[in-house]
Amino acid sequence: MAVELAKKIFQDLSDKTVLLIGAGDMAELAARCLIEAGTSKLIVANRSTDRAEDLAARHGGSAVAFDSLYEVLPSADIVLCSTGAPEYVIRRSETRQALKGRKKGPVFFVDISVPRNIDPEIAGLDNVFLFDIDDLDSVVKSNIREREQEAGRAEIIIDDEVQALVQQLRALDIGPAVVEVKELLLHIVLNEFKRNRKRLGDLSPAQETAIEDVLIPALVNKLSHPMIVHLRNAAGTGKPSQMVEELRKMIRID
Repeated sequence: MAVELAKKIFQDLSDKTVLLIGAGDMAELAARCLIEAGTSKLIVANRSTDRAEDLAARHGGSAVAFDSLYEVLPSADIVLCSTGAPEYVIRRSETRQALKGRKKGPVFFVDISVPRNIDPEIAGLDNVFLFDIDDLDSVVKSNIREREQEAGRAEIIIDDEVQALVQQLRALDIGPAVVEVKELLLHIVLNEFKRNRKRLGDLSPAQETAIEDVLIPALVNKLSHPMIVHLRNAAGTGKPSQMVEELRKMIRID
């Protein structure tokens, strides 16, 4: 979360310098995250010089003596503090004095120490942003609430799409039934045509073709349309089989 906040403040971290105060596990984790986010330079300050040099070497940075903290402070854009000190190691008066000559824009302080190691009063200094562990926790919880709200909206969208897909699949299921209905109706109409053909008298080949290829298919489409509509409605409710069976009984050929 500290890295995400740093991105919001600076937009681009590629030319930013990180001053890491402390060399423990949390400090190293934060340093790794900031380097992966693109920061270009790492400076490590720790009461144990050996640990500071070891951490700096593993991440391509440099180490400074803890007593030189305020000397390198003006060159830092991001100051991340994580030590086990029982008192403030970054104090307002010394910080104000150190930043007087800085002309590089804002400084982002992050205090992930428990208890706090950065004096909250420095938040009142010009071009200084300060976040502590409680601030980060609040931002995390706020992000979680926003994600939960978005997840709820996503679930509604998914439910709607699933229902639409189910409707489409059910519509596909009635395809064979539609074909069957039309074939049965066509069979009935053709039989009736053949049964009553003599009553029509002499017909030319063109007239015969017009009846069989135009009139009869038109009649079948006209008769089958309301049946197909009922089939689709039945499919929409998830119970098309009963409707199909009823239609089969209605148009059953004796």
